[in-house]
Amino acid sequence: MYIIAFGIMEYATYIDKHGVECKTTYAHAFVVEATDGKTLLPIVEKYVERGSCVTTDELNSYSGLGDMGYYHRVVRHGSQEYVRDGVNTNAMEGFWSHFRRMIMGCYHDVSDKYIQRYINEAVYRWNTRNMDEFQRFAHMFNKSIGKCNYLQVKMSA
Repeated sequence: MYIIAFGIMEYATYIDKHGVECKTTYAHAFVVEATDGKTLLPIVEKYVERGSCVTTDELNSYSGLGDMGYYHRVVRHGSQEYVRDGVNTNAMEGFWSHFRRMIMGCYHDVSDKYIQRYINEAVYRWNTRNMDEFQRFAHMFNKSIGKCNYLQVKMSA
């Protein structure tokens, strides 16, 4: 059985603690049932603002993006094209490369049942990679504060 994972990489600009403008990326990644447009396009619609520029590979499932109100650019990997007019999918591919190294280097193997949790960990690590250890710990701690009951914890496991 194969696991199908789908990811979206958001490009953003932020001001660092020294007042310097920096560019970064934020990942969103999911296990999906299929790679067809019926599965992937609603995810894009949920996470990407209409009117945004979306760069993809040539998978036919993305062909409806232009009709949905996105500016759609395609990099044709099958034709050995990896950059077109300075546009590429390298950040997303870099994320998946980090994910594979995380699995092979840390966990060696993972259960299909929990693969989304491993992806979530990789997304969190990617999205907080510009934080120092103290900032990341504080961020993680603040996200963990809240109430939950035993039934909620048991049902999410």
